[in-house]
Amino acid sequence: MKMKKFSEFEKITESVEAIPEYFKDIPETIEVDEFDDVPADIFTKAVITEDFVYYINFDESDDNGSTKMFDKDMKLVSDNYHATNDLYIVVMEGDYLWTHEDMLYNIEEMRKDYKKDQQAL
Repeated sequence: MKMKKFSEFEKITESVEAIPEYFKDIPETIEVDEFDDVPADIFTKAVITEDFVYYINFDESDDNGSTKMFDKDMKLVSDNYHATNDLYIVVMEGDYLWTHEDMLYNIEEMRKDYKKDQQAL
């Protein structure tokens, strides 16, 4: 099935059209409670592509634990650096259908860093 391409503005809105059917009813947040003595980490639905959904813990700065990547069946694909790296590539290539409003700043900063790195080469 060919997906309609959306502008950057449309990707940033809560456009129901942009989200594939299989991702429409997924939770806005997920809680990960790895340790009994600390509060659960909250991961927010941040980016959706045709094949994956990325949840981000906006309070976590470690690339190894800040991103969780799920497939169309909501099976965990990656929850470490590989998920964060894949998300970075998706954002750099603009290959996503929808993004959470809170990702705007992150995407802008990722693109600035990328341009700065390219100029330094």
